[in-house]
Amino acid sequence: MKLLDNAFRYADQMGQRQGSGAVYLSVFHPDITDFLDTKKISADEDVRVKTLSIGVVVPDKF
Repeated sequence: MKLLDNAFRYADQMGQRQGSGAVYLSVFHPDITDFLDTKKISADEDVRVKTLSIGVVVPDKF
C-alpha cells in the first residue's frame, strides 16, 4: 500500500493539490487489522499512508 500512497502523492493536479486514491479490503481478509492500522497517526512511517483513503467492504451477512 505504501507504493500506491507514493504513486498518488507523485501524481498531483499540476502543482495545485496532491493526488488521492482509495483502497478497499474485505472485512474477512486476514490482514484487515494491519490494513486499518495504516491510517493511525502513531503508525510507523514505513507503513503509514497519508494520501490514500481506506475502506472496509462488509457484506450483507451482517
